[in-house]
Amino acid sequence: MTSRLTAKLHRQIQDGIDPVVVFRELLSTPSVSFSEYLLYDYLVSMITDFRKKLPVAQRQKMGVDFTPAGQLIVRWRGRPDDPRKSVLISHVDTEGFLVREVDRSTDTALCWHTSGEAPEDDKVGSPVKLVLPYGALRGNIKKISKPSRPLTRDNPFDHEIVVRIEDRDSSRITKFERNPYFIGVGNYEIPVWSNRDGVISATHVDNTAGVSVLITLLMTAIKKHWPVNIDFLFTTCEEPGFCGIVSEILDGSVLNSAKDGEVVCIVVDSSSHVKFTKDEQLWNQDYQREPRSSIQTEVPLQDVVIRTGDGMFLFDPEVTKLLCSAALNVQCSATDRVLWAGRKRSSVSDEYRNALRSEQRGYIIRSSVPVGRLIGGWCEASPLRLEHAIRERIGAPPLNLRVGSLAIPIAHYRNSFNNKLQPEKCHQDSLRGACEILGEATRLVHRWPFGLRNNPADKQLPGADKAVDTLMAWHDVFSALTLVTTEWGRKKVQGGPAWALSE
Repeated sequence: MTSRLTAKLHRQIQDGIDPVVVFRELLSTPSVSFSEYLLYDYLVSMITDFRKKLPVAQRQKMGVDFTPAGQLIVRWRGRPDDPRKSVLISHVDTEGFLVREVDRSTDTALCWHTSGEAPEDDKVGSPVKLVLPYGALRGNIKKISKPSRPLTRDNPFDHEIVVRIEDRDSSRITKFERNPYFIGVGNYEIPVWSNRDGVISATHVDNTAGVSVLITLLMTAIKKHWPVNIDFLFTTCEEPGFCGIVSEILDGSVLNSAKDGEVVCIVVDSSSHVKFTKDEQLWNQDYQREPRSSIQTEVPLQDVVIRTGDGMFLFDPEVTKLLCSAALNVQCSATDRVLWAGRKRSSVSDEYRNALRSEQRGYIIRSSVPVGRLIGGWCEASPLRLEHAIRERIGAPPLNLRVGSLAIPIAHYRNSFNNKLQPEKCHQDSLRGACEILGEATRLVHRWPFGLRNNPADKQLPGADKAVDTLMAWHDVFSALTLVTTEWGRKKVQGGPAWALSE
């Protein structure tokens, strides 16, 4: 496979990984929901290039494949005799447009918007760039309508968008898989990238930020031979309805554990920074399922948030406590690390931190990491918290997952600010801080006494049945579109061990 990596990213892989550089690289490849194979192809190229440079011992502990549910997974087994593992999860898809047809006689394109709902009315007139196999089309949104037809697998969206085409560019060609549902993809036509005083403005931060954090950790953990077990799971179809992660839950083969092992799932996601509720009850033995405070505040973009819950559910408090201890360990000296229950012991955190900082000019995370709910919407941690109830629908046993989340705060979430089209924004310090906390958390996973508190059963969560109904309905109505990426992954797996990177 021919490498498509830039010289700058090659240097980063050689000398140390910076998530800011990875973030910038990822923006060059479209990753609209249901066309995720375009970014998957780039990620596989990146990981293949990286793997070729590893010693044989490291390559033998690394596995890359597509799961039976069609999701990209990279495994690292630096602690093969330990049954515990961390599963770090980030969805690769972004909101965007699926181009259904182009009418050259009227210079219009008919599209769907992949958030699962129509854009706000103020988006009429917004500039759009559509990418098709024969080149790019530029124009603006002419009309957003809601047909009265019922939702089906062939027509799963409740809206139609007409784009007026004003310009054509045939100089760039993107390889698309032939499918009966769409012929191209698109995004709002806004500046792709800028980094000014550490503030990153991009077409999409959600969830380019999360993917950049996972890629950084993946390459650092494997290159430095960390003694931890990690699965890096890159999921699809999060924006319309969490179809990728629900498929993994239903299949269960990736999220299962060895006998007597723990599977600790940590979702790395992004959410609006203006809807944060601080959770101060976490360390109380009488911790309530819902935070007592309902006061919403803004979170500085420089922070990374240890997310106790989202707009639907609270997550496992033991995983949240583990992330809090990891953040504290990163900030403390090596002789002052707090592992749990007041115990103090030196650790290898400095090695983790220094490896991640080799290209970050001495960056240090902020002294206080916010802990609480970013409630701008769901994230994949909520379906994971519902895995028992989801699997019960098909008569399968529960997976008994431990679930937590780390979130990158976003400004101008969903490209909107004061009813105006805007790039989304995050801060480079948040990306780097997330890498440090997660790096330390993957070590603590192998020592954390999860048995001290029972994992709350998801069947007891208020609204669990209704939420599962919604998830299963989304999973059904979008099933035909998700097969576009799933079938692409199956073809690649069938291509042989050279592609699958197995020894």
